[in-house]
Amino acid sequence: MKKRATAPNVKVSGRYRDTRAEMLKDLESEDKGFSYCYLDPDVTGVQLERGGFELVKDEKGDALRWREDVIAKRPLKDVQEEREAQTEASANAVRELYCKKPEGYTEKNGDEYWKKNSAGKRVAKAKDPSEIGNNGGM
Repeated sequence: MKKRATAPNVKVSGRYRDTRAEMLKDLESEDKGFSYCYLDPDVTGVQLERGGFELVKDEKGDALRWREDVIAKRPLKDVQEEREAQTEASANAVRELYCKKPEGYTEKNGDEYWKKNSAGKRVAKAKDPSEIGNNGGM
């Protein structure tokens, strides 16, 4: 079998500009109270209303577009509240997976009881050498 030749060491450069992202940055810098995004051109009014979006219009009153996609805006406060809720839900899911408190336990100093052999316990506290049968040698 013939051995493949290695690819030549060629450096290629270009003048790539992400005009799609730049357009959103420009809109957000002009109007700091809103978060802008691209949506499917087939989005319906009901979908916009449910998501809390509003189409961005140009001078003629048509929806502002980048190629096929339409641009929509949403109040920045709503976006931040949604992200905070998602972060809190994720933190609670992790806490529920790895922590449990015994019946009647009242938290005094912020300590949490970890489920036996959970990842949280392994990360939170190193095992005592006597637990793993290590005699302390290397």
